[in-house]
Amino acid sequence: MHLLLISDLPGVSGIDRATACLPGSVDYAAGLAARQAELAVLITHLRALGASAITVVDWHAWHPGATPLTPAVMPDNVTLLDGALSQRVDVAIAHGLHAMTGAEGFCSQTFAPDLTVTVNGQPVGELALLAWWLGEQGIPLGLVAGDRALSQEAERWTEQTTTVTVKRARGWDAALTLPLERAAAALQASLERVLARREFWWVYRPPSPLAITVERDGVLLAQDRAVSSLHDWLTAFRRKLGAAGS
Repeated sequence: MHLLLISDLPGVSGIDRATACLPGSVDYAAGLAARQAELAVLITHLRALGASAITVVDWHAWHPGATPLTPAVMPDNVTLLDGALSQRVDVAIAHGLHAMTGAEGFCSQTFAPDLTVTVNGQPVGELALLAWWLGEQGIPLGLVAGDRALSQEAERWTEQTTTVTVKRARGWDAALTLPLERAAAALQASLERVLARREFWWVYRPPSPLAITVERDGVLLAQDRAVSSLHDWLTAFRRKLGAAGS
């Protein structure tokens, strides 16, 4: 079983302040360490449950100034995605993502706190875009882990997918989180259920055609009325976002 693990920072247990997700902050190193610890737990459980190959997508690395994961910090036989997928993937897991801009979640944002993205007139977050990006490639989304606001978002956009809540927002920049041991136990129990039953796996196909708008504080930045490939749009947009923030 080849598993794709998509990893970000804000939804990781043990991160309880926004500065831990902010490159250049005094708390940033602690945030990276918290994600590394939870990733290690996930990878250990996934191997024990039969994952013969694990590829990690560093979703956080796309943020301007971020310190990316490197092969040196990955366990043996775990690879980092560099470019397009070249091998068949059986199922994906979204780990540590945040809820969309405007949600009452910890560090809620869609690429940036002041950006709003809509698809066919409906506001969407990174979770929905990610699920559709996977869907274009025929990859099911098996598990979503993050804060309570993300779990609620998943109930709307990825309703066939199991969720694990490891934290709850106390405001945009603060959260109450489970300790790593309790979060690990919850993740392990959910992974056991999901990976044992393929009927839990669901491919989320994007609507067609796609009309995408991006606004910053209510000002229209981009409008694409007929996006033929969400994969291409998402890649190009995140590159533009990185360039704008550099």
